[in-house]
Amino acid sequence: MTKIDKLEKAAKAQAEAEFLELIEIDSPSWGEQAIAKVLLRKLKELGMETQQDETGNIYGYLPGNASLPPILLSAHMDTVEPSKGKKAIIEPDGTIRSAGAAVLGADCVAGLVEILQGSRLAAALILSEV
Repeated sequence: MTKIDKLEKAAKAQAEAEFLELIEIDSPSWGEQAIAKVLLRKLKELGMETQQDETGNIYGYLPGNASLPPILLSAHMDTVEPSKGKKAIIEPDGTIRSAGAAVLGADCVAGLVEILQGSRLAAALILSEV
């Protein structure tokens, strides 16, 4: 197994674990405070400046190269109803599905995980250049 294969396998495992962690958090529309708290912590751990506006939107800023265009990544934190008590089942083929009637929120929890994964990579690249 090459170094790239190992990194890809580790990134996939990390993304899956983070996805499973985030879908466990109830986040109905206008009730995203719990997931926002977790996301703020995770972004701060990446070295980002963070803020939350009066409506609950989260902003994370990672300094970059001023000669390059900025990048904006966006996702929503809420899950459509029924959204409480989400539990996941992982099928033998790796498919993750709801264990009950609740919607997993995969529509944008996957987006949140992608943002965190991309931010981790960007932070690692920026720190390696310092």
